[in-house]
Amino acid sequence: MIFNPHQYQLDAIKFMLGQRHAGLLLDMGMGKTVVSLYCIQQLMAEGHIKKVLLVAPIRTLYTVWPNEIAKWDNLSGLEFHNWHESRVSPKNLPKSGIIGINPESALTYFQNKEIFQQQFDLLVIDESSTFKNSGSLRFKALKDNLHCFGRRWILTGTPAPNGLEDLWSQMYLLDRGKALGLFISHFRTMYCVPDYSGYGYNVVPQLKDKIYEAIAPLVFRLSAKDYLDMPELVYNSIPVKLGPASMAKYKDMERQFFALLDSGETVTSPNAGVAGGRCRQIANGGLYLPDGTAEHIHCDKMAALKEVVEELQGQPLLVFYEFIHDVHRIRKALGDVPNLTASKHPDQLIKEFNEGKHPVLIGHPASIGIGLNLQGSCSNVLWVGVPWDLGLYDQANARVYRQGQEAARVFIHHLVAIGTMDEHVLKALDVKGREQGDLLNAIQVIRQRNH
Repeated sequence: MIFNPHQYQLDAIKFMLGQRHAGLLLDMGMGKTVVSLYCIQQLMAEGHIKKVLLVAPIRTLYTVWPNEIAKWDNLSGLEFHNWHESRVSPKNLPKSGIIGINPESALTYFQNKEIFQQQFDLLVIDESSTFKNSGSLRFKALKDNLHCFGRRWILTGTPAPNGLEDLWSQMYLLDRGKALGLFISHFRTMYCVPDYSGYGYNVVPQLKDKIYEAIAPLVFRLSAKDYLDMPELVYNSIPVKLGPASMAKYKDMERQFFALLDSGETVTSPNAGVAGGRCRQIANGGLYLPDGTAEHIHCDKMAALKEVVEELQGQPLLVFYEFIHDVHRIRKALGDVPNLTASKHPDQLIKEFNEGKHPVLIGHPASIGIGLNLQGSCSNVLWVGVPWDLGLYDQANARVYRQGQEAARVFIHHLVAIGTMDEHVLKALDVKGREQGDLLNAIQVIRQRNH
């Protein structure tokens, strides 16, 4: 099969080939990978590049990139080497082609100066939001060696999952600080004020447009809703009332940082951050003990989950859990439902789920939230506990809400324990989503205005 780009993909290709450092901000399902591969092939054919370092999530390395190369006849000549799998030393890498590694393993190699002597012509960071933390070791290890790559690309559909401050490190990967400042402290001085805690920062609303204008020349933005025939996306919050005893434990942890459990075990939290995480566990129905085991507290969310499954009458449901102890309660409520995260044969399980052979499939968003197509027969997603990270949340939902989904509507269900942090986290996600939406829309408007 020959890859013939859609017009919007041709526009993206023109942008990527037109400058040495570029960001591709395309929604999931719009072809970031194939567009990048097409550009790589063109640059190689013209002799501009020979060797590419690709940093991408593990599942993407093993499935998305090699599968896209194999899928298209006019891209099949590209050579792909999974460095994460081979683990060869830098000096034994192929002399040409695409060399792929995941961010976690890349850290080891980035700290070894030998890698930067391998004459990579192009650095591609897929899901660049994994480098959003400017204080992370992976970012710091790469930061001082960016000059070794003549071309640098970043790819993501969620550039600012936790706020506009996430942009600084990703833009630095492209222009080494020209747009948003040489250091994160410069960015904060120019655009932010300290938040109420005194430890974090908030971007001044009146300065957001300046950020949009500064990064617009570096990135290309396209929205799926403008170019793809996508189904309606429906969010459904399912309120769950915790029993008096469970709510009492929750309140003790929230207010006093400790909880006395039915077993007699007392769990204390050293600070509000730890207490908040434990409150979220209690809201789900369990709590980790100091020895690493978990104690069961309630099944209130599981009762609501059973009701959803019964209402769906066999229609496939993808369930995302947050804590390992959630899995035990889910299986106690629903039976031995398959867990894609722990499966030894994930490809077979995905095939069976897409064929409608499993009414319920569970998984953790961090492990199955990228690079999988689960929309074959499923149009319902349920979150037992909602994560803080908008990027993780959006990517996981996009396993079902994506191109190829044939249902008229996709439902995203949330089990929300009334009067708990569940309500706060859900509101925080909404705020983050609107801020990121404003950013992406503004970039698109600026580009249209300037061209």
